[in-house]
Amino acid sequence: MISNDEVKRLASLARIELTEKETETFAKDMGAILTYVDAVKAVSGAEIEDKGINLKNVLRDDVVREDKSYTEAILKNAPNKSGEYIAVKKIIEGKGNK
Repeated sequence: MISNDEVKRLASLARIELTEKETETFAKDMGAILTYVDAVKAVSGAEIEDKGINLKNVLRDDVVREDKSYTEAILKNAPNKSGEYIAVKKIIEGKGNK
């Protein structure tokens, strides 16, 4: 368990102010988190049963296609086009863009 003094020191390092009640609550919560972390550390990988799950990427390869039919089909449904691109309204605002 973490002490109230340790919570106060952490709060000081983080430059936040805590009431006594908040300090006690954080000490209890942080203690519970550290206890859980210790329990997770105690589990060794040998205790986990291998289910034979074979993970693999099921997404297609990201390749450039010479065939433009896919692009043409998308552009046919776009309300505004600019060459081979879909034209959209500018939404980025920054200094001087207002």
